[in-house]
Amino acid sequence: RQALAHVEQTPIEGLDRRPTRRPTTRAIFTALKAILVLAQRTGDSWRFAPVRPLTANQKRILTLAGFSPDIYTWQGQLAPENLGLAAP
Repeated sequence: RQALAHVEQTPIEGLDRRPTRRPTTRAIFTALKAILVLAQRTGDSWRFAPVRPLTANQKRILTLAGFSPDIYTWQGQLAPENLGLAAP
């Protein structure tokens, strides 16, 4: 809301796709809960990425909140304890 309060910022899509400068928590969660992340394992490496590209509205919400849309993407090795396995 603070980032959208500036006059130069255009509104985001709220519930029912209505433009808003004062989105509710519900509107933000509704927009972001549609993001489905797929985890793929290749050997001992993992890749996490959204199944579909983020919408412009989702990217905008994340950016206004101070996050990069890349927070839903990661590739690398996970520690055994993060996989529910005993550490070696």
